[in-house]
Amino acid sequence: DIIQGSIQLSNNLKDGYVTLSYVFPEAEGAAQVTEQLRQKLEQYVKAFKIEKVESNLDFIEQNYKEARCDFLNKQAELAAFQDANRGLISATARTAEQRLQSEYDIAFTVYNELAKQREQAKISVKETAPILTTINPVVAPTNKSAPKRGIILITFLFIGVVFGIGWVLWVPSL
Repeated sequence: DIIQGSIQLSNNLKDGYVTLSYVFPEAEGAAQVTEQLRQKLEQYVKAFKIEKVESNLDFIEQNYKEARCDFLNKQAELAAFQDANRGLISATARTAEQRLQSEYDIAFTVYNELAKQREQAKISVKETAPILTTINPVVAPTNKSAPKRGIILITFLFIGVVFGIGWVLWVPSL
């Protein structure tokens, strides 16, 4: 709770950047925690942006492997049939070869389309990956950010003057 309360995150939508800071009594500790927070935020943003595209790539990759196996099996069946039946004379053999050729053509088309989709999905993953740059690197602060001594001094000086004037005006009337 203390750490979460000390994290300061501001999002500038107009210019498209995020400012991350951390308030801690120790300057070096604040810098280390801020760097860890920056790394975690970067990992989260990348994972969030790429998650859907990568799941699509995984789905296409799985279907591609299945289509490739099916294509290779149909290719082997057609080749074995053609080797076994060199001089096709009967209509039954020609029909069987046409059926195998059709199955081979369909398997090849599916395999070819999935190969195209696979390459497109790989490109999409690379395009979707956010490019995050650190504009101002994390540094240990050299000046204290709080308490503001000037503001404290002016506030107590004002209170003292008001109290003093009130005391001077109120005490003589007694």
